[in-house]
Amino acid sequence: MTYKPSLADLRHMNRMSQKVLAGLAGISQNTLSNIERLAMSPKLSQLIKIAEAMGYRLEIELKEKE
Repeated sequence: MTYKPSLADLRHMNRMSQKVLAGLAGISQNTLSNIERLAMSPKLSQLIKIAEAMGYRLEIELKEKE
């Protein structure tokens, strides 16, 4: 089983606060907190902006069901 870091883990690894990341991604800190806690489903555009703000790119992969 491969460890997959959460959004909050990635933010911590990049030494960013929620406030800083939210500002760079153009969303509110409250929205970022809700996304990290899985209290809301983010829009694809929000995920792209969050990823880019941390220096990542978002990739989506479709796989056949097993």
